[in-house]
Amino acid sequence: MRVTVDEGFRPAPWFANPHLQSMLPTLPWRRRLLASFVYGVCAASRELTIDCGEGTRLQAFAAAAPVAGGSAPSPVAVLLHGWEGSADSLYVLSLAQQLFARGFEVLRLNLRDHGATHHLNRGLFHSCRLAEVVGALASIQRGRPGRPLYLAGFSLGGNFMLRAAAAARDSGLQPAGVVAISPVLEPSATLAALERAPRSYQWYFIRR
Repeated sequence: MRVTVDEGFRPAPWFANPHLQSMLPTLPWRRRLLASFVYGVCAASRELTIDCGEGTRLQAFAAAAPVAGGSAPSPVAVLLHGWEGSADSLYVLSLAQQLFARGFEVLRLNLRDHGATHHLNRGLFHSCRLAEVVGALASIQRGRPGRPLYLAGFSLGGNFMLRAAAAARDSGLQPAGVVAISPVLEPSATLAALERAPRSYQWYFIRR
């Protein structure tokens, strides 16, 4: 699999502040603005409980666009949120809608203890629980044979998707492509940066 790093993103001047970019997507009024845009993928979504192996279960929401007769099987995209996000995070829904409109079957996966999933498993979430994410992705692929599987993750979710791709040879997972958006590559450095960041970040994560 060819690996590329795109560092060409250049925000509009009024969005150049990185703290603004981090905070803006979480504001309540933005959900109201996006409600009509993401209606299609939300209306088509159905809840799934995925057996990840070893008694672990993860939740996902799947939305499949209608496929015309004789058309090639639709590709599958699995999206994974960041730390303290969920399958209903606005950045996940926004990407899900765009892929859904382009004919993908989109699955929005929740990490353990994210969203309303605390009842599914014993034991707390931590970022070393890669096996259950790989198990969920492998289960999704087995249920959709012959269809290309694409993975996309944001922040900590990007970290998980990159590690899942790295473990693909041993797990039997065969992703057609992986996109990691602002992935956490060095978790210890990220936590140290959060400690130095404006207090609004700490307030945000503690509140959530």
